[in-house]
Amino acid sequence: MHGGYLDIYGDAHFVDVEIHTERELLRLIKTEGWENIVDLVSNHRVGLLRTEKEYEVVKADYDAAKAAGADLIAHLYGSPYQAYRHPGNNLWPLKLVTQLYKLARKLNPELKLYTNTPVTSIFQTVPSGRKWSLSTPRGIIQCNYVIHATNAYASHLLSHMHGPKGIVPTRAQIIALRTAASSTEITKDGWLGTLGWKYWFPRPVSSPDENPLVILGGARDEIGPGLESYVVDDSTLNEDVGKALRRYLPPLFPGKYEEGREPEMEWVGPVVDASKPADYYKGQYMAAGFTGHGMPRAYAWVFSAEAVAGMLIAELAGEKWVAPEWFPRHFLTTERL
Repeated sequence: MHGGYLDIYGDAHFVDVEIHTERELLRLIKTEGWENIVDLVSNHRVGLLRTEKEYEVVKADYDAAKAAGADLIAHLYGSPYQAYRHPGNNLWPLKLVTQLYKLARKLNPELKLYTNTPVTSIFQTVPSGRKWSLSTPRGIIQCNYVIHATNAYASHLLSHMHGPKGIVPTRAQIIALRTAASSTEITKDGWLGTLGWKYWFPRPVSSPDENPLVILGGARDEIGPGLESYVVDDSTLNEDVGKALRRYLPPLFPGKYEEGREPEMEWVGPVVDASKPADYYKGQYMAAGFTGHGMPRAYAWVFSAEAVAGMLIAELAGEKWVAPEWFPRHFLTTERL
């Protein structure tokens, strides 16, 4: 939902899986020659520090961040504030997923994808036949194994995952805003503000003189209690969040963003503010709980043979699945209190 950041965020609980994901995704993209197809941009991620509190929070972790390639900078990019910067990437997630699907089809021509076919319920089949029956608008599908990769919507089918100890869907909102300055002035760097409550990066352009479209999201911190938690309705927008996003960038970068300019697009979608990423439930598996950082985490958890797919493959082979070194053990629901 955060638009395609592929970065290492530095959280000690996630750093191994994020390093693994970034390395493996970049390797795959470059090996397959997908850089232009998925709009890959490799440059920097910059964290803006507007207050003394934000500076102190970052400074406390600076030694660790510096080891990962970060540096503290000041008064660059046309902003009067200090910032920290480290290597980072962004891309178009849907284009990446499309290429992953095409690659899977190349490896297995029998693979089929059914769009506009939501599973509305799952029930156990009678003893004969396959274990599970999945209801869809196009009929019943029977199978022995189910992988839930619906993230914020997982509790719709797994009711026991609803609530603060399970899946906590949280609606996030994004705008696409045209800048008032050229790509040369804006640079290719992505940004974080208010300690991650806002995030933005420019889309690629065909000419350095072109004014890029900036993808800006977040601002839930400005709407009071609730923070859009347990909101999964993606058919409406939060007007207060929209106003906060519109007014955020112009004062930070004078002359580079026009006051009052309306975004070219605006949308919402739920993320999950929870960390229950991998689950096994009577022949059903689940990968969810990326806390808004799906790009640097979901690939390893969902698509990698070392995580959910690895668990399923091990069961099919009658073997015991062993978590790889980079996988955080406390993310397994079987090892949590």
